[in-house]
Amino acid sequence: MEKKEELDGKSLLDIVFSWSLKDVINKDIYRNQVKRIPETFLSVEEYKKSFIYPLLEETHADLFSNMTTLFQAPTREIHAVKRSSPKNLLYEITLKKTANAEEDVGKYVPEVGDLIALTDVRPMSIDDLNRPGIFYLIAYVHGAKEEDSSKENFDDKDLGKITILASKPILIELDSEKNKKETLLAVYLMNMITNDRIWRALDPELDGGNLIEKVLQANSADENCTSRLFEGKCSLVPFYLRDVNSSYNLNDSQTDAVLSCVDMRNFYHQSTVKLIWGPPGTGKTKTIGFILFSLLEMKCRTLTCAPTNIAVLEVTKRLLRSVREMQTPEHDSYGLGDILLFGNNKRMKIGKHDDLLDVFLDHRVDMLYNCFLPSTGWKNSLESMISLLDDPESQYNRYLESIKKYDDGNDDKLKKEESDGNLLKDDVVPMTFEEYFKNICESLELCMVNLYTHLPTSQIQLEVAKNMIRARVLLKTLETMLDDAHISDAQNVKQRSYEKRFLQGKMYSSYSFISIAHGKEERGHNYSSKNMVEAAVVSEIVSKLFKRFLDTRNPVSIGVISPYKAQVYAIEEQIRKYKTHSDSGFSVSARSVDGFQGGEEDVIIISTVRCNENGSVGFLSNRQRANVALTRARYCLWILGDEFTLLNSGSVWKKLVLDAKERECFHKADEDKSLAQAIIASLVELGQFDTLLHDDSLLFREATWKVFFNNAFGRSMARIRNAKICKEVLSMLTKLASGWRPPQVKRNPIALHGRSSQLLEIYKIKGQLRLYLLWTVDIIIEDSNYIQVMNVLDVLPLSDVLKLPNHVDILFRSYTEDKMQRCKHKCVLGNLIVPMRWPVDPSSSCAEPDAALYLSRPLSLLSLREEPETSTASTYRNRFQV
Repeated sequence: MEKKEELDGKSLLDIVFSWSLKDVINKDIYRNQVKRIPETFLSVEEYKKSFIYPLLEETHADLFSNMTTLFQAPTREIHAVKRSSPKNLLYEITLKKTANAEEDVGKYVPEVGDLIALTDVRPMSIDDLNRPGIFYLIAYVHGAKEEDSSKENFDDKDLGKITILASKPILIELDSEKNKKETLLAVYLMNMITNDRIWRALDPELDGGNLIEKVLQANSADENCTSRLFEGKCSLVPFYLRDVNSSYNLNDSQTDAVLSCVDMRNFYHQSTVKLIWGPPGTGKTKTIGFILFSLLEMKCRTLTCAPTNIAVLEVTKRLLRSVREMQTPEHDSYGLGDILLFGNNKRMKIGKHDDLLDVFLDHRVDMLYNCFLPSTGWKNSLESMISLLDDPESQYNRYLESIKKYDDGNDDKLKKEESDGNLLKDDVVPMTFEEYFKNICESLELCMVNLYTHLPTSQIQLEVAKNMIRARVLLKTLETMLDDAHISDAQNVKQRSYEKRFLQGKMYSSYSFISIAHGKEERGHNYSSKNMVEAAVVSEIVSKLFKRFLDTRNPVSIGVISPYKAQVYAIEEQIRKYKTHSDSGFSVSARSVDGFQGGEEDVIIISTVRCNENGSVGFLSNRQRANVALTRARYCLWILGDEFTLLNSGSVWKKLVLDAKERECFHKADEDKSLAQAIIASLVELGQFDTLLHDDSLLFREATWKVFFNNAFGRSMARIRNAKICKEVLSMLTKLASGWRPPQVKRNPIALHGRSSQLLEIYKIKGQLRLYLLWTVDIIIEDSNYIQVMNVLDVLPLSDVLKLPNHVDILFRSYTEDKMQRCKHKCVLGNLIVPMRWPVDPSSSCAEPDAALYLSRPLSLLSLREEPETSTASTYRNRFQV
């Protein structure tokens, strides 16, 4: 059944809100109202009206289509609802957030323009949107708070608050303070921004009708005027653009399009519309990019629009490419201020387009805002630099006085905040003169770059920009001279008594690089990088220092530095328990590189985090940051990182690793048993069993027995989600590999017969009533010797173990008697069982090809579970899941 309605004066949202659920699922609602769009139009009004019902039909079809897949629709629970205005249906909703911010990453966050359904259950079908108590209710997202960590005044409390316009009153009033139990969900239906813009463009009262009329009614006289341009009779295109054109390899059609569009700007007596058309891949975007570049060179203000963000970004990139190719080094980024890209930061994904930041509006506002701040802007930086060059000593003393006054004025406040556990700001530690000088240099350089990059050329002349660029070169020269200056050790540092050792061993001397080869780089807080294995090693080192402090009561301050916030958070969680002892002489803190600017601690531990094959280290390669991190230690500097990643980085960290090796200060973390145990525990927590389950892993590197693993064992370990159980299994394996064997009474829990009773070992896992480890002795050939090895088959619940004997007996039947005897042989050394070895006898029946080089193939491929997974195995997996 079709629907007739008066459309004059209504917005698209009004019409969508007027649809009942029955209307939404009615596919024929506009069937007889959508007419064929003619090829010619009598008026602009007729042209616009011909698109109204097709747009309504398209909007309706999109909404209906999304409603048929509601079970897949993004949803988000609403924490609170508050009416913004009593006169309309505007509400402020607060999204429900978890205690751990990382868990909210990736969850649906309604955006401006989203049409959402409000319901009390997660809908599986359209009927779930129309339930007793909360009938069909939709809303339009009117405004939303977006997180921008670059803003100093950003209030995290506002994050998750969204303004919506509801189609009807929301009868469920959630209030977190009153602890109401109702549930309210926001369910994504569609985004209406594009359709709404088209609807508003179809308004007959909208300006711009003359351009549309120009398109609808072509005038041959205009074409004649245009054609004369190419005959050279009235061409006003600058000759230098014709020369530039030749270097861009434009074909004749592209050249004609460029010249036509550029020339049209001179015909002020008429509105002009030109169409550049062609199939994909014919260079339309390239042509538009050069047209924009030409108009920019001619100082013509131009507005460029495109139907998608991708198209806008691509055109901008083409324009910037042309501009940068024409720039000379002496101009640097001068002139980019005449180009402005604006749009939604999130939808454009500007963070993935670093080359566009210099022209993006939001970034430009931030940069210029900082340039004009009274306290840190260009004027303050310039005055400070002039004073510093005129009288360095007086200026630096004034800086020290300001720091002292700040400390004195805030001492009581800081103490109170610290006692309340609310001290969020780092202590203010005076910078050295070198650091102070570089700080002013960097601030002034940044201001100058931002001024000539982001201000339009009408506001800053080329000669002024050139002077700024020359001043930057001079500042860089001064910084280099300061870096190259010879810094002598103070007399107290040269004395042997200055050296302090906080832990025993060469690894913990004054300077040490500790390589951690088993780390895993992953994304954490705000997509920052973290490495939980490195965090575990840091925690273990701090633990060792704390134990040493308890023994000696010698005060020690420890600073942990990482360039990534996610790593700082991860380390803080692991060392939190040691922070309560700061009053007793033991203090530890974890901060970013910037947080340690000007600070100093007895021991500095640097966690470099990055661990990858291609040597990518990101902004870790920044020399200034590296300099800050490496100069914060008073007595001991210990650097943690992956040797191979840093060597492949080609950065300053490669030189550091090589220098540590040359000084014999390079160590591997697993050389320290306690650090090795911390790494193993972390790998278990992360479920990285592929790193642990091989003969040369940290677990078995010093084992008496070689250990091999059946594929089924790795799969079973991955199914166990409880890290404590996994640790117990690996602990038993480590003891077995060392030669330990449990008493006979604690072995096989079931009666075994046949060959399995002679070879199969079944041990109960400590503390687990129904979990058992299965393994056997096998034979390999190594260095012309038969050698006994452990072959770990699986870890299973008792219900699956009971099914084994007959299955395993079939496999053991392939063993020759000679091999059976070698597998059963036990070599006792004190209280341990050690592997036996025999010289290879070519005549031995044990030397068949399959057994000679590898483990027994049938046994190594043995799967002790039924496939697909049985209900018993599924129950077992869930039973040991945390």
